[in-house]
Amino acid sequence: MAEQRATIPGRVFAVMKEEARASSNLIKSIISIYGNRIEALFDSRATHSFISKECVDRLKLELKELPIIIKVTTPSGLSSNTSRACQRVEIVFEDRVSVIDLICIFIKGIDVIVGTDWLTANNATLNYARKLVSLPMSLTRTTSTEQLRFLSVVQAKKLINQGYNAYIVVCTASSVYDNGI
Repeated sequence: MAEQRATIPGRVFAVMKEEARASSNLIKSIISIYGNRIEALFDSRATHSFISKECVDRLKLELKELPIIIKVTTPSGLSSNTSRACQRVEIVFEDRVSVIDLICIFIKGIDVIVGTDWLTANNATLNYARKLVSLPMSLTRTTSTEQLRFLSVVQAKKLINQGYNAYIVVCTASSVYDNGI
């Protein structure tokens, strides 16, 4: 008797490049997977992050069998089952290193779809009007080669104009000396 595995739902907005081009709710950007520049779609409506079999083969990534089956559906009603994934894949986006689990599905003309799982875990903000994905600014960078850096006013203005959020932190210090009078 064949082993029964649980099936969980998955959702993705586009599985073909043509569908992605037609949507105003997808953002295209570049990520790096193990040093390889990869075009990725950022989709806040995708329940998981996905990778094409073609990209898995090109990057020689290891596919593992999952203990569950994921039934992936699209808004057009198409669905397919998958149980294979590349787990804990190291990616770099905005000079930050993180890991992502990528479910392998049939995608035509798209390498990677970054879904809600990664977006939420990394507190990403999607600006659909400007087609930008941004991560919260931090003083400690996660790449080992970068050191703490400060921005000039000109650099800060440029980032703000690109859609990044900006916050001003003002700190003051004072000391009071008691001369014993």
